[in-house]
Amino acid sequence: MFALLTGRPAFVTDGDDLLATVARISTNPVPDLRPAGVPGEVCRIVERLMAKTRPAGTAPPPRRPRCCRPRSARWDSG
Repeated sequence: MFALLTGRPAFVTDGDDLLATVARISTNPVPDLRPAGVPGEVCRIVERLMAKTRPAGTAPPPRRPRCCRPRSARWDSG
């Protein structure tokens, strides 16, 4: 979702190697989308979806819509 809103991946910069990207993903907060003109409510949704941890007592993230699941999983009962 971050890439759809900005046109670039959240934690990748030009010339990075894989280890630098992984380190950035695991340690940096989600980049702020507000300077790019993204509404605050949308920013909060993206930040929650990309959070490293979930607050205690929150529901798990929703399952992917059936149309977005791998073909082999589309016909299950869930």
